[in-house]
Amino acid sequence: MINSRISQWLDSGEYLTEIDNVLTNIVRKSELANSEAETASIFEREIFFLLRERLDFEINISRETTINGIVHSFSTDERSGRIDAIINSLLIEYKHHTALSSSTDIQSAFTQVEEYLKAYSLCHGEKHDAILTDGVKIAYFSFVGDEVRHTSLKIMEASDIDTLIKAILNNSTKKFEPTNIVKDFAISSQSDSISKKTANTLFHLLMSDLTDKSEMLYSEWKTLMHLSVDDNGKSQDIEKRRNDLSGIFSTTIDSPETEYKALFALQTTYAIIVKLIACKVVDRLNFNVDTNGYHDLISLTSQKLLRFLQKLEDGYSYSNNRIRNFLEGDFFSWYADELQWSDGVFNEIKQLIIKVDSYSAFSLDVTYTPIDVFKDLYMSIIPQSVRHSMGEYFTPEWLADRVISEALSIVDKPNWKAIDPCCGSGIFIISLIKKLVGTKSIRELTISEREQIIEDIIHRISGIDINPLSVLSARVSYFIALHKIGKVENIEIPIYLGDSAIIPALRNIDGIECYYYSINNLKCDSFDIVLPKRMVLLPSFGKTMATLQSMVKTDNPEALYRVIVKEFTAEEKESPVLLGYVKTLSENLTFLHKNNWDGIWIRIATNFMLIARIQKQDIIVGNPPWVKWEHLPAAYTRKIKEFCDIRNIFCNDGGLYGGAQLNICALISNVTAANWLNDDGVLAFLMPDSLMSQNSYEEFRNFYLDYDKKKRLFLQRIDRWKSPLRPFRIGKKFVSQDFNTYYYGAGIVNYKEGIPVCEITRRQGISDDTLNSLSTFEEARNGLILSESVARQLSVESTAFTYSSAQFDYTPIIGPTSYLYRTGVESTPFEVFKLLGVGHSQHRGHYRFRNKVLKTSRYKVDDIPLDGWDFSTELIYPMLEGPNVTPFEFDCRNNFHIIPYLADASTKPVSIEYLIDNNEELATYFANHRSLLDMQSEKSKSMHQGDAFYALSKIGPYTFAKYMVAARDNSKFCATVVKPTLTPWGEVKQTICVKHTIIISQDIHKNFISEDEAYYINGILNSDIVVSYIHDTFKTNGFSLNKSKLFIPKYEDGNPLFTEIVKLSKEATVFKDKRNYNIRLLSEAYVKLCLELNPSCRKK
Repeated sequence: MINSRISQWLDSGEYLTEIDNVLTNIVRKSELANSEAETASIFEREIFFLLRERLDFEINISRETTINGIVHSFSTDERSGRIDAIINSLLIEYKHHTALSSSTDIQSAFTQVEEYLKAYSLCHGEKHDAILTDGVKIAYFSFVGDEVRHTSLKIMEASDIDTLIKAILNNSTKKFEPTNIVKDFAISSQSDSISKKTANTLFHLLMSDLTDKSEMLYSEWKTLMHLSVDDNGKSQDIEKRRNDLSGIFSTTIDSPETEYKALFALQTTYAIIVKLIACKVVDRLNFNVDTNGYHDLISLTSQKLLRFLQKLEDGYSYSNNRIRNFLEGDFFSWYADELQWSDGVFNEIKQLIIKVDSYSAFSLDVTYTPIDVFKDLYMSIIPQSVRHSMGEYFTPEWLADRVISEALSIVDKPNWKAIDPCCGSGIFIISLIKKLVGTKSIRELTISEREQIIEDIIHRISGIDINPLSVLSARVSYFIALHKIGKVENIEIPIYLGDSAIIPALRNIDGIECYYYSINNLKCDSFDIVLPKRMVLLPSFGKTMATLQSMVKTDNPEALYRVIVKEFTAEEKESPVLLGYVKTLSENLTFLHKNNWDGIWIRIATNFMLIARIQKQDIIVGNPPWVKWEHLPAAYTRKIKEFCDIRNIFCNDGGLYGGAQLNICALISNVTAANWLNDDGVLAFLMPDSLMSQNSYEEFRNFYLDYDKKKRLFLQRIDRWKSPLRPFRIGKKFVSQDFNTYYYGAGIVNYKEGIPVCEITRRQGISDDTLNSLSTFEEARNGLILSESVARQLSVESTAFTYSSAQFDYTPIIGPTSYLYRTGVESTPFEVFKLLGVGHSQHRGHYRFRNKVLKTSRYKVDDIPLDGWDFSTELIYPMLEGPNVTPFEFDCRNNFHIIPYLADASTKPVSIEYLIDNNEELATYFANHRSLLDMQSEKSKSMHQGDAFYALSKIGPYTFAKYMVAARDNSKFCATVVKPTLTPWGEVKQTICVKHTIIISQDIHKNFISEDEAYYINGILNSDIVVSYIHDTFKTNGFSLNKSKLFIPKYEDGNPLFTEIVKLSKEATVFKDKRNYNIRLLSEAYVKLCLELNPSCRKK
């Protein structure tokens, strides 16, 4: 383990002179050595003597260690061998300088070392490093996964002596690898880790007495979190989550507040560990005369450690080391508040410091393999149930590698620039860095070459995320990746805290271009930041904002005002509007500070403004959040509308809520491409497959960057990731939603001809977990099945894509329709309206029912009589739900629905007076359950047919039509002719189709269809070409006949083209044994009709 004394020696000029002398002595004497044994003696004597003399450091070395189980690559026979030397976990193989004179000799020696390492790993279960040397030349060996990699054999330099000394000094330390990290820091109900003890100490502080600053940071953090704390059909998830947290904190957690505080304690613990790891990697702390290296932290008193952590949290230590935008104050700095600090916190953090000190970031650098260690750390601290609840699923490394590789092949530029605008903990960032470094052996690069690579990475790879914990992880991962290349100093880590959906807007104020942004908080709602664009783009902008952070402590708004205005030009100082914005900002910041609501806002403002400085990129890559617009907080959606032009992203069907299903990932892709993508660049995002066809994305699929200028992107290709492959997993839970990688660019694509689709799924017998343990797509490829396909836009009236079929040509069946497609009746909450039959009533015209309640029911009717409701059957109808529709058949089973409408007056519900006079039981039932009915959303109420509080949606004369066709709108597409149903009380009543059915009962002129017409439509919809087309166009969670653009001409009685379809449809309805055969014949008859009557076919 390297302490401060050792660190100071290694950083001294004297050390450089000494290792240069050691090198000279080893090389000179080894060239004169008479044997391999003499070479070994020279090598060890020179290095060991230096360490003993300078550090009093004794080395434990094992010589001529026998190892069994060596297997030659060309043979299966096992043999034993002797390793020349082992120093803890470093194997050394010596050769006489004449034994490495030919390429054959060298290859033989390389094979020998590789075999030794693999055999030793098999025998002892440990993966060691190794060196091969003859005292003049040297090569390094290390495991990368299960394979041994090595550098080339090169002339030994002073830097190699430095590497060997550091390897020996760090030999007893652990590497920052996921297995080590998880073993030491995991938190669970069974663990006894120092992390768990720290989290418990922090949790008890949160539950007892928070300081004003801690309360502020906790409250603001909580606004970012979105735990599901109501039932909403997820009661089991909530119970599991709370049980897991209760086990960790040894207390009952049964309320939202304690749950939030438990999570805040865990995330704070994670943040502290990440920051300490950063300190360990940097090592040069420069805190005071007594605290230069990380090891010195162990000896600090409570107050000195508090001061260090306070400086750490405000970024002081690292700005002093000229590492900017690295560690800075965030929501998790509350523990270091002067009044919050305690002996308990001191003791636990001290133990964390000691534990982290047992690690080393040292590496032999055989190959450049940076990894995201913090993903595993986070998953080992935050319970699986909590991560599932928050939708936190990490992108596996092999998948990120595929996305980046394909994007690079499209861009085809040697000096590309890339950004991940939703970078999370940094998996795409690390993959990009690996691509930039490529196959270079870092060990063989000169110092200037290493410096150039670091500079290239910083200028070419950047990231953004809205989650401060993710930003912290990504920044430290980025730094560690740079640190593995060489010395890191005088840099700004290009990972920014910000929102890629809402970036600073440009405003012209008195002829001055300014950036504008608004930041929300709980104390003063929000405050605006308006600064000249010129000022934000200055290299000194960060320093100015740091000064502002210091000046806020003066409680003097004039001081803050002067700091900002001092940077203005003469012209900017002449703008009264701009100066007014600065004055108001200064007053708001002072107000927040005086009210103990300060510490993070200027840093947040700085980061958000720095995003405006991001230049054009060749690649925008990542996995943005998949959150529907309707699930976003109202204040956030208002802010999006203020900052973003969403006119050509949402669907344009005129509906009030047409964009509710739009996913925010579509908005982020549009905003980031419009602001940052080069004209010849590519946007490569993992997003849901529903973007290909769902109505909410009708406008988005045009991908206008500037609608007025008709500037747009085109989908160049997609990777379609298909079931059973489900790579986004948390334990046994996984994201079941189908998704694609979308590659967008400016190159014009004829969507009618189609875009290339690579369909990818996993092979039988290969698990998702096996694939997710791999680093590259090439490694994963053997476990995957790849096939080529095409997706096309078939209709000129829709932007929806249809995946090609090997069996059918869909082109003839696309065209105009002569029929109206409607959805079934909607009732909210359905638990009030949907009923199950119980039995006969003693009252004439009545029957007994109970409410239909599902496991996922959000609303509960909790006063159901033991023998059921005794209702008049006048307004109760047999109910047909989507799952009860099968090809050519339906079965209402025992399902019924209250329909408070008269068939001949279905535009508004019957009045409450009518119910009191004619159906008093139902009137009383509605009145007693009004509170439940009033719980429905304003959106639901706005869609009602009528004003009564028990009104329904999607109902009209078409609901009660004598003949109709009903189709399923999800899962498995099929259709049936719907007829009246014989009820258990002996009455034949109209069957009412409800939500998740698509009904056709009228043509486009609102004429009701005939019986034969119903069979004609039903035959077309059940034909295997239509079923295949629907499934190739829409996701199984939402079929749309409106958007399908199927060619269905008006039925012509007596026309053989039509009557043949009717005949086949009726036969399939009556004769089940002929059904599959008739379905194929229906396809032939339908295609024949289309080829003859479809205008688009006649044009050809």
